[in-house]
Amino acid sequence: MWISPEYKKKRVGKAGEVLIGESFENLTADEALIILSNWRSSHAYPLNSIQNSLRYKVKQIYKAEGIEEDYLIAQRLKRISSIKNKLKRFPEMKLHRMQDIGGWRAILLDNKLIYQLKDEIVNKKNFNIIKEYDYIKKPKDTGYKGIHLISEYCGRKESFEGLKIEIQLRSKLQHYWATGVEIIGTFTNQQLKAGIGEQKWLLFFQLVSSLISNLESNEPINAEKARNLKQLDEELKVLEKLTTYTVFANFTEQIEKTKGRFLLMLDIDNRTVNIENFNNNQLSEATEKYMELEQKHQKENIDIVLVEAKSIQDLKKGYPNYFADSTSLMEYLLLFIGKEKT
Repeated sequence: MWISPEYKKKRVGKAGEVLIGESFENLTADEALIILSNWRSSHAYPLNSIQNSLRYKVKQIYKAEGIEEDYLIAQRLKRISSIKNKLKRFPEMKLHRMQDIGGWRAILLDNKLIYQLKDEIVNKKNFNIIKEYDYIKKPKDTGYKGIHLISEYCGRKESFEGLKIEIQLRSKLQHYWATGVEIIGTFTNQQLKAGIGEQKWLLFFQLVSSLISNLESNEPINAEKARNLKQLDEELKVLEKLTTYTVFANFTEQIEKTKGRFLLMLDIDNRTVNIENFNNNQLSEATEKYMELEQKHQKENIDIVLVEAKSIQDLKKGYPNYFADSTSLMEYLLLFIGKEKT
């Protein structure tokens, strides 16, 4: 069922260099893709190994606080295009040292719960957290906020020893912001998430992030920043764009009622997303199809990703950018710039 690493780390690192055109020594591009596919797929088991503990910790926190279980947990294997872009930005990183090929995302109500969960994870030995990045206390230049924890596998299966998984912790508001960044980045062909793109767009989301901080800290909305945001919205027509980026999802009624792995294919030009479901025993089939579609559509304006969620509803909430669903963010944008909802 589980796919183990078949190549030495040095070979994996070399494959990464080939994929970004840095080295072609004794390795073809096709061979490099085969190595990458195996390396990526081998992160599925370490992802799964911490699943129950992560879900249990979140449930316990909500129970202790006596609040309704309003949270979301989902996982994904990183897209080849994202892996390549990251290696190009940070060539010294090397593919075998990349820490977020497999990733969990936990979206909780607020920062108080985020820090509670962070402490629980860090203090639990089976998570084996080796690095912490607190982007709430020190946001990225883009305005991104969240906590990233790097977990290194140290379980019973020796073949997975040392593989790293990233656990992202975000509040709901931070998730709405990140969703907006990804949607605009996708449809305007900019890497806004990485801080690459038109300056006005980058500034727009920096301002939104700052105003969200006002809300999360129970502070008054900064009037000057709200005015600047309104001006940028008028110039960039942000609300108008978010409204028109409607994506139509294609999936069967059967998938709507199921859980497991979902292969999402977002056709940006046609604004459709196709969803294919695989059960937990079909990892090989899912990862093979993932690679096949990425290769087939690599020159087209199409995003493909393999994720896992408990339901279609959780899938839409965890990865709303694939459905271009910015409804929640738009409500806050309207609040910030003083427009009435239409």
